[in-house]
Order: sequence, then C-alpha cells, then structure tokens
Amino acid sequence: MLLLELKLRNFRQFYSDATAIKFSTDPEKNITLIHGENGVGKTTILNAIIWCLYNRFTTDFELQKELICLQHLKEGGKSCRVELHFKYLDTEYLAQRTWTNANQTKFKLFEIKDSNYKEMMNSKSFINTVLPDDMADYFFFQGEGISDVNKSKSGEKFKIAIRDILGFSLAESAILDLKDIHKRWSKELTELTNSNKEQQKLTLNKKEYEEKIDNFKNTLKRHYLEKESVEVDLENILDSIRTSSNSDAKELQSEIDVLEKRDIQVSNRIKGAQLARQGLIRSFGFSVFGQKLAREGLDFIDEKSKESKIPAPYDEILVQRLVKAEECICGRELKLGTKEYSAIIELLNTANNNDIKDRVNKSVAAANSMKNKFPDFLSGLEKQEKLLLEYGAEKREIEISLKDKVHTLSEIDVDEVRKLDKQKVNCKKLNDNVNQKIGQIKHQITNLERDLLGIKTELKRFGTQDARLEKLTSYQEYTNSLIKLCHEKLDGYEKESRLTIASKVNSTVEKFSRSEFTVTVGEDFSFHLVRSDGKPSAKSRGENLLLNLSFISALIDFANLRKGASGDFLVSGTTAPFVIDAPFGELDNTYKKATASFLPERSRQLIFLLSSSHWMGTVDETIQDKVGSEYLLVQSNTTVQKEKPEDRIMLDGKEYVQSLYAQGKDATFIEKVH
Repeated sequence: MLLLELKLRNFRQFYSDATAIKFSTDPEKNITLIHGENGVGKTTILNAIIWCLYNRFTTDFELQKELICLQHLKEGGKSCRVELHFKYLDTEYLAQRTWTNANQTKFKLFEIKDSNYKEMMNSKSFINTVLPDDMADYFFFQGEGISDVNKSKSGEKFKIAIRDILGFSLAESAILDLKDIHKRWSKELTELTNSNKEQQKLTLNKKEYEEKIDNFKNTLKRHYLEKESVEVDLENILDSIRTSSNSDAKELQSEIDVLEKRDIQVSNRIKGAQLARQGLIRSFGFSVFGQKLAREGLDFIDEKSKESKIPAPYDEILVQRLVKAEECICGRELKLGTKEYSAIIELLNTANNNDIKDRVNKSVAAANSMKNKFPDFLSGLEKQEKLLLEYGAEKREIEISLKDKVHTLSEIDVDEVRKLDKQKVNCKKLNDNVNQKIGQIKHQITNLERDLLGIKTELKRFGTQDARLEKLTSYQEYTNSLIKLCHEKLDGYEKESRLTIASKVNSTVEKFSRSEFTVTVGEDFSFHLVRSDGKPSAKSRGENLLLNLSFISALIDFANLRKGASGDFLVSGTTAPFVIDAPFGELDNTYKKATASFLPERSRQLIFLLSSSHWMGTVDETIQDKVGSEYLLVQSNTTVQKEKPEDRIMLDGKEYVQSLYAQGKDATFIEKVH
C-alpha cells in the first residue's frame, strides 16, 4: 500500500474544498514532511487517514463528533469529507468518507482503471485485507500518545494482526477450514458412537490426550525459543572472550573450545561403541543364552543314538513292505504270531522316516550354529569393551583438563574477563535449566503419545464394526495430519519472522542505545529488553519510543521484503506506509538522530508530522537528502496578533510564517514547500 494523496474537505481545522497533500512515492526520497505547530492540525491529518479507512480515531482525539470545520459551519456548510488516494498491488483506489451535521457517515471505495472509477462492494473487508484495522495504530503512529506498543495491543490479537501483515492469512484460512471440517466429522463421529459407552469414553480420552500433547508441544516451542536466545547470548559472550584484549583469556578460551570439541567427538565415539555392543547382543543374543541348550541337546542326540532310541538305521517303508509280503529278505515266512513276525514289527519302533531325519538334522545344525557363533560374540564384545575403556579414559582426561582450564580462566583478575566469565557461567546455568525442562517435557510427550496410540488402536477395533465409523476415523486422522503440517510450516515461518525482526531491532539497539541490552521477541510478538544475565531491563520513555519505532519499522521492512514472494501457502508481503505524528517528542538529540537514520532505511514510504521543536537541528540534518515532498500547516486567525507569536520557520533557506492574524477566516491551510 502506497499513499498517493490526501484531500481534507472542510474537515476539522482544514477549510475549503481543495486542501490536499501529495505524498512522495520516490524510493530514494521516500519521506513526506508536514510541518505544523501544536494545535494547528498535525494530529488531525493522522486521524483523518485512520477515520477515512476505519471509521475511528486515536483515543486522545477529542470531540470526535465535531468534525465539520467551524468556519464552514458559520458559512452554512453541513458536511465534511476526507479522500484518500492510494495504490495497492499496482492498482489505484480512492477511499471517501463523508460526515454530515446529522451525525451520519458514508463510506465509498473506488477502483481506478484508465481514469474510470468503479465503486467496490465489501469495501470494509478489502481495506482490512490491504492493512488490518488491528495494525492501523502501528502504521499510523502517534509518538506522543503511544509510548509502548506492547501495552496498546497485547496477546493473541496483536499476534494475529502481525501474522496478517506477514502473509499468514491464506494459510490461517486453510487451517480454519480444516478445523471446521474436522469439527463436523467429530460431531458425526460422536453421534455414531453415542450408543457405545466404551467407544465414547475412548473418543473423549483421545481428545483429552491430544489437547495435553498440543499444550506440552507449545510449551516445548517456548523453551526451544528460550534455549535459542540463551545460546545466542552465550556464543556472543564466548566471541567476546575469544577477541578479548587479554592474551591469557584468549588463549585459554581457544584451548577450552578445542577441548569441548574433542569432548563432543569422544562422547559420540562412546555412543557409537555402546550402540555396537547393543547390536552384538541383538545379533548373537540367542547363541549366548542358548549355549547350554545347544551343548545338552547335542549330548542328548548322541546318547540316544547310541541307545538306539533315535530311529536308525532302518527305514520304516522297507519294514512295512516285508510285513505286507509276509516274507523276510532272508526268505523266512513272516506269519502273524510267529517269533520272526514279532521281531520285524519291533523294528518299527526304531525305524527311521524322512520327518524324523529332517528334525534331527536341523536340531544338530542349530546346536552347532549356536556353538560356532559364541566365539564371534565374545570377540566382538571384547573389541567394543576395549574401545569403551579407551574412550572413557580419554573423556576423563579431557574433562579434567577442561575443568582446569575453566577454573584458570575464572581466576584471571581482569574486570573485563571476570565479567564475561560470570556472564558465561550464568548463561550455561540457564541453558542447563532449559535443557532439563525440554527433556522432562519430551519424556511427558513420549508417554502421552504412547498412551494415545493405545487409545487409537482400541478405537480402530470399534471402527471395523461400522464402515462409516471407520471412514470418519480415517478422515479425522487425515485432517489432523494436514492441520499439523500447516502449523509446522507456519511455526517455522513465524520463527524465522521473529528472528529476522529481532535481529533488525537489535542492530538498531546495539548501534544507538546507550545501555547494554538485547531485545527478545516472544511468540505473541511482544518484545522486551533483556540484560546480559537474562533478566528484564527497565527502560526510559525515550528508550521505549526508540524501541517501539525500531520494532514497527522492522516489521514494515520485513513485510516489504516479502512483497514479491510467491507460493501456494503464504500470501506475499505488502508495502505499507509509516505515518508518524510527533515521533521525536520524548527523544534526546542522540536518539533523534538514531531514529531519523533507521526509519527511512526500513520504510518504503515515511510520512513525518513535525513541529519545529522536533524538526530543527539533528532531524533536519539527518533526513534532508531523503525528503521528496514537504508541506507547511499555516493557521489563519481573524483575531488581532497583539502578543501572539508568528511561529516562523526556515525551510530550504526560506522563512515561512506559520500563524497569520487579522485574516478573513479561522482555519488551517496547507502550503506546499516543495
């Protein structure tokens, strides 16, 4: 969104039908300056833009029903109007809002193509698409009236508004649609399961466990963000020690870095050896625990073979043929009841058959395999145990040396080193604490997910009884997976956005702030000053304003960088104007210069509403080369001057009078400077 022109037609102080401001759209000279002393109309211009787009005002804008210029009312006028001409996605639009003395307002929005004006339907929705109402106060910013962005908007509402600016709306809509579908399927599923109390109980338990897991995962995300912040702080502290002017500290930290790297490598080797040892047990465990069985089994087979208890060496089929033929291979008759017949029949008890042969052979092979693999297991185990002893000794040596180096570093009696070492210790304690919390939550999530899997398995048992129930269950799982995937992508992008914005704000704070602190950006995009020890830092009003302006300008810059982004998941970024009324009121000269330096760099279009006290000196010198359009608010008075000031100001080498007396009108006029 780029503002092109603002027309004020008898709105508040501004008289006539042709009071207009054309805003600079030049990327190189992206500042529009509007000069005006207190009470002349700067805040009115800011509120005119907000009112035209959103039909509301800033909280400190008084007499909000008295919008028609008093001079115009004296002359019989009955209405006022604000027109805002702007461009969005290469198309121009004209917004018009009219107010009558009957306290009625009308709003129209036109799309302009080839000089033709086409009135748009759903104009309010379109305006909120261009720039959400919830974000308006941060793009149309009142420096004196809003000293803390965090207090003016907070929590989920502020987060949603910023996510809209960053291009989340399309993905958020998709998630809402998926959740709505999931809700409808859940309702139908509940209706189908009402007749089955056990199934209903499992369904409720499933929902309860899913909610618990989601809550723990959200907590886990916050801890990971905290961990990331602490690790960044720790690395910065270590870099400071590595580049310290104290040579002993630099050398010790270098040695500590090497030892810590070796410690990680050795720890990984130990883990590898432990895994290899576990692999040996998986591969050879049956042979280890089956040694006794194998030995005794082979002995049993040998013993029974000698006793002829194991069928051999006769073949069962041969014996049966002899009995059937009633004649032995030696020629004797085999008649039932004879001694010869009984002897032949007795052979069947020890005769062999193919099944028995196969079983005996397999048993012998299995037992021999167990006996043969046992030495391989012992050899492999001995090798891994030897490696573990070597790695363990090396790790203990490293830990002793590391402890000694860390202690020596802490004993260096230099203020800079001692301070950095103390900060390092604090950061490591914080990191250990966060890691402990992360571990505990991961453990809880694992237990819950295991229990949830059991519940889902139980639910599937019911699902097979009803085809529709089974389909609904699968639909739910599918939508859940889609919602999870969408959230993961959004969370990743949101994290990237927060880190980018925080980095931009911190670069400003580091460069211009007198105090040593960093800025953290929370999950709800709230931001806080934090000391090096991780504790919150108190801020002056000037620091507050510097921080707020830096945050909003970083947000605007990030959205503008994404303007050309494409994809099916996120809406591309947008260009947004930054209109600021009295931005330097609570800043000293140093912070004025800082603000005047970074705001034009991060804003595609910057509009300053300034009094002479804000403009003269530092601000003038800093931004004069970036001004593309400049106006002066001149107050006309019918009263005689007497002791009243003329409010003179020098602009571009020319002196202007801002307060005129004994004029024919009581009103404010806009004079173009260049």
